[in-house]
Amino acid sequence: MNRGTEGKTPMEAGDVVAVQVNGAEFSFPAGAVVADMLAKIPHPPVFAVEVDGAIVPPSKFGGTVLRDGSVVEIVRFVGGG
Repeated sequence: MNRGTEGKTPMEAGDVVAVQVNGAEFSFPAGAVVADMLAKIPHPPVFAVEVDGAIVPPSKFGGTVLRDGSVVEIVRFVGGG
C-alpha cells in the first residue's frame, strides 16, 4: 500500500477528490458519495445521475463513492411529444 504524508494513506490524510459535474470542477472530501454531492450541488427536482458513463439509481446514491477524476452528469427529464 502506498503511504502518503506522515505514514497515512491518501484517504486517511483528509485528501479531497476533484470531480467534474456537468462540465464544472468541484472538490469533495475523499470518500464522498453521490448523496453528499447532491446535498451540495443544486439540481432539478426530477433527474438522473451518471457517474463515469454509468447511470446510478437513487437506491445507490449513498453507496456510490466519487473517485478523483470522476465525470458526473446530472440530467433532468424533459417531456414532450
